[in-house]
Order: sequence, then C-alpha cells, then structure tokens
Amino acid sequence: RMAVIGAAVMSSMAAQASAATDSEMESALRALYDATDGASWTNNDGWGGSADSSSDPCSDGWYGITCSSGGNQKPRYILLSSNNLKGTIPTELAALTDTYVIHLNYNSISGSIPTEFFSMTNLGKETGYDDLGEAKE
Repeated sequence: RMAVIGAAVMSSMAAQASAATDSEMESALRALYDATDGASWTNNDGWGGSADSSSDPCSDGWYGITCSSGGNQKPRYILLSSNNLKGTIPTELAALTDTYVIHLNYNSISGSIPTEFFSMTNLGKETGYDDLGEAKE
C-alpha cells in the first residue's frame, strides 16, 4: 500500500511526437478521476462533466490542473494533494508527456506507481527532483 505519493512526477517540457492529443489528455485525466472515486473528492470542480461531453481541463478550469499558456495548452501540473482521492493511479496518466508535476500526496492512494511512469525520461527536470521526490545532484 502506498500511503503518500507525490513529491513529483514530471515529464518533458518540449512537445514530443508522442505527446498526448487533446482527446488522450482528457481521457487520461478522466481515468484518474474514475480510478480514485472522483465523485467523492473534496474538490472536483470542473471534473464532473459527462465523458461524452467536450470538456477541456485547461480552458474549463478543472480543479488542481494548471496548464501551459499559449495556443496549445497542456496540463503542466496536477495538484490534488489532500483531496480525498481513494484508489490506484491509472497507467493512462503516463500519456500526459507534457506534465511536469503530479502531486497526489495525503490521499488514500493504494498500489504502486505504474511502471509506465518510469519511461518518462524528463521526470524531475522542472524542480530538481526525480520522480519519487529525491533531490537530484
């Protein structure tokens, strides 16, 4: 059981050929919502739209999502600490290759960090920490 996750999970700053499309980005975030009982989060503003509806985490102000500026906005930070998340981290989040930080600490997250996260080669470059929150030298 993993009680605390979150010092940082980060990835590429630059757009990559494998970067998630808007649809994949939304699907990855909805997978997090579904896997962690999003309806019971302390704050789930913006996340509750129907999966069939068109909702953009950046322009529609999903709680805990901070996006890049400019024309092609992508989630850079997923900050959902102390927000009553319960469940496991879905592997789909690894598709968010433009995301720098994912903070899910102080929730009831169980299981392990999906191995797919460890193939994200730029984890930790934004803040000087690696994917598990250890200070880089």
